[in-house]
Amino acid sequence: MAGQRKLEVASDVKLEQELITWAECIIFIYPIWWTGLPAILKGYIDRVFSYGFAYRYDQGIQKGLLIGKKAIVINTHGKSHAEYKESGIDKALSLTSDNGIYNYCGFDLKRHFFFEKADRTNIKNIEAWIEQIKEIL
Repeated sequence: MAGQRKLEVASDVKLEQELITWAECIIFIYPIWWTGLPAILKGYIDRVFSYGFAYRYDQGIQKGLLIGKKAIVINTHGKSHAEYKESGIDKALSLTSDNGIYNYCGFDLKRHFFFEKADRTNIKNIEAWIEQIKEIL
C-alpha cells in the first residue's frame, strides 16, 4: 500500500490498470458470498483500484478518477429478492458496492443485476436473465 501512495504498483496490477484504461465499459460478474464480494474480488479491487489510479483526494475531498468509464454489475445469490429486502441486505449490497466502490471511483454504473436463487434456478430463469443482460448491452 505504501507504494500505491507513490503511484508504484506491481506489474500485474499495472497490466490490469492498463486494461481498465483501455476499456469503455467493464462488466463485473460475481456471486454474493456472505453478503458481499468474494475475497478474491475484494483483493483485486484493493490492489487495482488504487490511490492515484481509481481515486484521489484533492484538498481532502475524494475524487473518482475513472470518470467516463461505464460499469455493469451482475450478481448471483442463493436467497430470494424478498429475503434480501426483508433483512435490508438489498440496500446494504447496493450501498457498499455501488456507492462504496463503483461510484466512488467514478464509474457510471449503468445497471446492477441481482439474480436470485442462482444455486437452484431453471432454464426459464436463465433465459430471462440473458434477455435482461442483452437489453442493457
